[in-house]
Amino acid sequence: MAPSSVTPSQEQTGRRATPIVTLERDGQTIGIAMRYFWENFPKAIEAGPQSLTLRLFPRQYADLHELQGGEQKTHEFVVAFGKDTVFVPGHGQVCGQEGIALEGEVMDDLAEHAQKMAKTGVSVEEAQRRYTVPEKFKSLGIFAWSYSIDNAVTQFYAAAKAGKL
Repeated sequence: MAPSSVTPSQEQTGRRATPIVTLERDGQTIGIAMRYFWENFPKAIEAGPQSLTLRLFPRQYADLHELQGGEQKTHEFVVAFGKDTVFVPGHGQVCGQEGIALEGEVMDDLAEHAQKMAKTGVSVEEAQRRYTVPEKFKSLGIFAWSYSIDNAVTQFYAAAKAGKL
């Protein structure tokens, strides 16, 4: 099937869609695609003049979305950014790809710390207390909120204890 072009005001539906949706604006491009899109029905991708939205449990589906206790659902999707994309995170500073890479280093550092603490057998509270922000991360706004660090350490600690880190 040949690719199609849809303007933001149009809706395109199909029985077995495998969409790749891109949005170009002011020389910037963002794209989104979901593996096994139609096999994981219901799903939706919305494209507007300023945004792309991937709905994993879409409001367009008239029935309830239900997961029973203990059930899990994994979704695989890709978001592609142009090389000069500016990121606007939910919390933190507007940044480019280097800022996102630095944020990733923060998460790696927190995960490594939590894993070490879990191996030594200290409590999660003690692991939180012992974390020291490395100098190269001190300029990042996320460290203004201690709960961000504590929450991340808690999650990484639990993953380490469960053998998933």
